[in-house]
Amino acid sequence: AFVAEGERALRREVRIGARQEDQLEIVEGLRLGDSLIVTGAHFLRDNNPIKVAAAAEKAQ
Repeated sequence: AFVAEGERALRREVRIGARQEDQLEIVEGLRLGDSLIVTGAHFLRDNNPIKVAAAAEKAQ
């Protein structure tokens, strides 16, 4: 999994719990307040520069 930290994408090892259709539970590896990168994460490598979209852009 990747999290946004500043203007960088950082890779985190996570442990997956329950899975259901298109949802899954991450039970270990994230901290409170981490911003998980979901869209486009498969294109990333550790420490890649990123630009985080504003909340209004995400809703579109």
